[in-house]
Amino acid sequence: MPINNIDQIESNFYRALGNGKAAAVALGLMMEAVVISRDTTVLCRAMKRAAGKDDEAAAQVVGFVAKCIWPGAKVSKADTGFSIKIKGIDADPAVVENLNKAVERGYSIRNATFRKAVELGFDEDGKVNEKAKAEFDAASAASKFAKAHTTAELEAFIAALQGVRGTTSDAVVEPTAEPALTDAQQELVTDAE
Repeated sequence: MPINNIDQIESNFYRALGNGKAAAVALGLMMEAVVISRDTTVLCRAMKRAAGKDDEAAAQVVGFVAKCIWPGAKVSKADTGFSIKIKGIDADPAVVENLNKAVERGYSIRNATFRKAVELGFDEDGKVNEKAKAEFDAASAASKFAKAHTTAELEAFIAALQGVRGTTSDAVVEPTAEPALTDAQQELVTDAE
C-alpha cells in the first residue's frame, strides 16, 4: 500500500489492533511516513487512540519502535495525549530495514519476537538475533550482598560457597593467611556489626 493517505493508514492501525499482524503492517507504513516527513503527529495520535481503546500494549509498541528508529527520541505521555520528539535525530536505516523484515515475515506487534526483530535485527540465516547476556560482575554482586546481610550471614555464605566449590572442583585453594580487607570492605564489616 503506497503512503498516499496517512490518515487512512492510521485508521487501519486503529482498526487492526485486534489483529497484531495487520497492525504491524500499518505501523510499518506509519513509521515509513514519519521517516520521510519527520512529523510524528500520526504516531502520537495512534498511541492516544490505542490507549483510549484500553490497549496500552499497542501504544507502548509504537513508542518502542519510534525509540529504536530514532535513538535518543523522547516519548512521553501527558494528560492530553502522547508526545514523540525526534528533533535533531536521524532515523537509523538498519532499524527501518529490521521493521520492514519483521512486517514481511508476518510478525505480530503482540509478540515479543516483533520487538526483538526490530531492535536487534536478523542474523545471516534470517533468524532474529538474541540479546547478549551481561557479564557477571562479582565485585558488584558481593558489594550488594554485603550491604544486605550481617557479618555472621556473610561468613556462613562464604563457608557454603567454599563447601560447594570443594565438591565441584578437585583443586580447592586454601587461604594461607587472612586476606587483607580494603578500607571500603572494613567499613562494610564495621557497619554490619
